[in-house]
Amino acid sequence: MSVFGTRTFQGALSAAFFAAGGAVIIASALVLYRYSDPVAFAGVVVGAITVSLGFFLMIMLPYKGTSDDTTLHLWFVTRTDAIRWDDLLSYKKLAVGWTWKAHGRDMEGSVFTALSYLRPSMRTPTRAYCWITGIGPAFSRSPEDYVTPLDRHAPEKNQRRMTLGR
Repeated sequence: MSVFGTRTFQGALSAAFFAAGGAVIIASALVLYRYSDPVAFAGVVVGAITVSLGFFLMIMLPYKGTSDDTTLHLWFVTRTDAIRWDDLLSYKKLAVGWTWKAHGRDMEGSVFTALSYLRPSMRTPTRAYCWITGIGPAFSRSPEDYVTPLDRHAPEKNQRRMTLGR
């Protein structure tokens, strides 16, 4: 496993975004207050976006995901979710990245997926974004061409052809 797929790395990256965003917000707010410079407002907005990115990395982007016949396991910086296949509400494949492991004529690829599921501890709908390994045709750019554990265990919950704004 690489250092990029560890809890420590993702936690440190999240904390760095929080700290940098907070510092930019405070500095820009002070400049805005002291000099009434409208450009400093842009710094407040950039800082808020940076803090939001840190928040996203911490609670919505798992650093690891595995599955078995009954459960999808997602490891986040702040928690671990074990989602039964029945608790998966929907998923949508968004993009594919190749890992260059050949399986005959097929290739292993990481499929970036948006998940909607009932969080086990609170039974509330939750959304997460993660990379899930799939097998598909070599050099295909369509994430729908790659078969993931989600397709094997919950094919009816795939939101194919969903349009933006709906």
